[in-house]
Amino acid sequence: MNVSTNQKPSDIEKVTFLSDEKIWFLYRERRHFGPFSIGEIQSFIQQGLVALDHYFWKPGMKEWERLDRYENFQSFRNPNVLDIRDDKFSDFINFESRIRSEFKHQTPLEFSFENGESFVSGEQRDSATTKKLYKRLLHFGFVASTVVFASFIYFFIVLDSPSRELLLLLSKDDKANLEKVVELEEDLTKPQAALAILSSTSLYPEVVFASNLKKDSELSITVRSVPGTLVSGKDQFITMLKRVTQRVDKVGPIRNEDGSSLIPGKYEIILSCLNCGDNINQIVTKDRFLLGTSASQSYYNKVNSNNGILTKKLSAEVTELKEIVFALVNQRNIAVGQLSSLNTRADFKKEMKIWDAWNVMQGSILDTFEPLKSNEFVQTLVLSSVYNSVFDIAKNLMEFGQSVVQIQSFKSGKSANSAISGLKALNKKIDEELEKIESLIVSLEKDLRDGVKYPNILDKEILNNG
Repeated sequence: MNVSTNQKPSDIEKVTFLSDEKIWFLYRERRHFGPFSIGEIQSFIQQGLVALDHYFWKPGMKEWERLDRYENFQSFRNPNVLDIRDDKFSDFINFESRIRSEFKHQTPLEFSFENGESFVSGEQRDSATTKKLYKRLLHFGFVASTVVFASFIYFFIVLDSPSRELLLLLSKDDKANLEKVVELEEDLTKPQAALAILSSTSLYPEVVFASNLKKDSELSITVRSVPGTLVSGKDQFITMLKRVTQRVDKVGPIRNEDGSSLIPGKYEIILSCLNCGDNINQIVTKDRFLLGTSASQSYYNKVNSNNGILTKKLSAEVTELKEIVFALVNQRNIAVGQLSSLNTRADFKKEMKIWDAWNVMQGSILDTFEPLKSNEFVQTLVLSSVYNSVFDIAKNLMEFGQSVVQIQSFKSGKSANSAISGLKALNKKIDEELEKIESLIVSLEKDLRDGVKYPNILDKEILNNG
């Protein structure tokens, strides 16, 4: 690679570039990327993805030039340049910067059959900007929430040619269906791919793709949630790498790094080829789908329509549970203290004192949880199962206290020792349950502070309670 190295600070030039011309290439560590527009390169610099000591070039230039030679790039300098390798930069440009740049003039809209010629995978095309983009030759939309007689219904729209019609594929053999889609484009030389999602009712979906890419082409497939559409928890983002070995293939089941399932809601699939060449043939294919059963979608609609009320109730219940657990921990500590003091038989006064004290504690526990005996009341609680778990701890604690008092009356040391062993086991169980509840409360408090729309626990709670 020939580069220009005889630069001085005074050499900084002011040059007017046509920002929408995708004719410029970048050179980072060991490889070049592109083509990009000047606007895209400026965006990379601003995000810290590209440093000013990297190089750029376009056909016709004699050598690669450093970016900091030109004021057009100097003004976009980011002092916090990301320390990323070329492969990571490739991921960035394929999944974030490149997509945002190519679709920045387009308005996300729901897919519609009536105006199918105007939409591509849920994106409205702007003819003024589309002319400057890579002309994608295969497009299709997919309605994932429609299932008829256990068959997957795929709606593929093949655009960019007046002779192509809407294809309605009603077969479980997805590979065969996608083969047909690809066969329509066999005479085309530019790389392309089609996407589909299998089993949208499963929270461990699979992505099927068909392509005319060369064998060993390296694909990146990203499944990410559309912000604000998940029924609970934080946004999901999963990236998978796949090497092309056959025309039609699939990846999945898709799950989070910890093995957990995806959360019901709306997702985007973005497929990009990482090594399809250094020219405009780079592909980016995008599709949206709705994940989850009809029950989970009903839940999604419900929690979104009651967000304010639900959050307020959740906050109040978390505060109340925190106070109740604090009281139970204190009572448990007192009971354990009484148990450890039973080295010898207590006199009558000490025994009565313990009995009276525990009766007071027991009464306060019963008063606190009395409303939980009413199913009608339980149904009004967002965290009803958590309350019931705490109630179980309280019942175990009452049993613990009563046993402590009972041990005082044992005349046989052997019987007392046996009972104390049982109490130690019960105390361990209470301790473990309290620890779980306390951890849950801490997590809920953090979610509320962080503004998480619906903590994961609400999935089960609201579905159970209607």
